[in-house]
Amino acid sequence: MFHEATEPKLRNWHKVFFKHFPSNVRGKLLDVGCGDGRFLRHAKEYGFEVWGIDFDKKSVENAKRNLSIDTVFAMSLEEFYEYAKEKNLKFDVITFFEVLHIQDKPREFLEMVKGLLKEGGYIAGSVPNGESMFIIGKNGYCIGYPPHHFLGFSKSSLEKALNFSGFKDVEVYKLDF
Repeated sequence: MFHEATEPKLRNWHKVFFKHFPSNVRGKLLDVGCGDGRFLRHAKEYGFEVWGIDFDKKSVENAKRNLSIDTVFAMSLEEFYEYAKEKNLKFDVITFFEVLHIQDKPREFLEMVKGLLKEGGYIAGSVPNGESMFIIGKNGYCIGYPPHHFLGFSKSSLEKALNFSGFKDVEVYKLDF
């Protein structure tokens, strides 16, 4: 059932995007880790030309089918980066919700994102609060440590990582949900 339809309900981090993102900015948007396409559905309704990538082939097939688009790909960021270079693709907006903290090479990830971004483009994303308590589930399953999460970011460390990677005018919002 996970792959039957694109979930219509936005996650909290998606809602924050639509609340804080400049309403006058539109164009080509790439969602890294797009999953079932729920964010892409809403971004498309807001007037973006939507693109997405995700590792999960079934989710990508589902997103393509339910959104009637062919700009969603089952590939890694590295693979898409090479594809985009060949096609001379650049994006006005790149999003990566709940993705950065699971990267084993976050610096390279951010460099590729920056390389895919048009001059003056925007990024938006979310990471768990690295200063909060980790969550431990049934049978000792812990979602706050490897192999599920590689990194934890505080507000300050996320700002520094983005600035170090060459992003300007960085705004980080600490949210309570």
